[in-house]
Amino acid sequence: MQKLLLCLFLYMSLLVKAQSTLDIINPNLTNIEKPYLYLGVDNLVVIKNAPALMNYDMEMTKGIITAGEEKHTFLINAKKDGIDTLKVTFGGRVIYKKAFIIDRLPDIMVTVGNITKPTAGIDEIMMQPMLRVALPGSYLTFPFTIKSFVFYTSYANSKSPQIENSGPYFNKEIIDFIKGLRKGTTLYFTDVKLGSPDGLQRTVSSFTLKVQ
Repeated sequence: MQKLLLCLFLYMSLLVKAQSTLDIINPNLTNIEKPYLYLGVDNLVVIKNAPALMNYDMEMTKGIITAGEEKHTFLINAKKDGIDTLKVTFGGRVIYKKAFIIDRLPDIMVTVGNITKPTAGIDEIMMQPMLRVALPGSYLTFPFTIKSFVFYTSYANSKSPQIENSGPYFNKEIIDFIKGLRKGTTLYFTDVKLGSPDGLQRTVSSFTLKVQ
């Protein structure tokens, strides 16, 4: 009986200590202290400092929660903007809660390498011959990926044939084409398709880059 009571006491002590250090973070934020969740994606949240032996659940009001692949991780699909509170539960009892701001994702930008200006030289383009996803403000690190895009050019009112490209890196046909371009040629990148963490495919706005 004494051993049973001792085990129960140690278990309760462990539980109380664990509760005092719990936190909920969104690891896809550059600054994880910012309590943000976003509409339109499955936000990964992690119960930080959770003991491996404990089995926690999570609740919220304005969305759907599913368990992640790893223990103490959850996917939050927020359904309404505003503020909602995520609650960590153990045995049906709320042991920790944290309010999150639910907002819409910022507009997604796509650039050629790190080029953000409207013009660039061929050598500059060839330094990073690829498309890159950029999120304004850079406070997000959602792993959006370039799935495909269509490339063509225009010079003196004459358009080149369209070239389809898979993935972010320019294929050999596009690279060889760019190397022979004249100054003043406009590069067009259209039908840019992105893959995202929620499994959905998004198409972003077309953009151009002029050879200087």
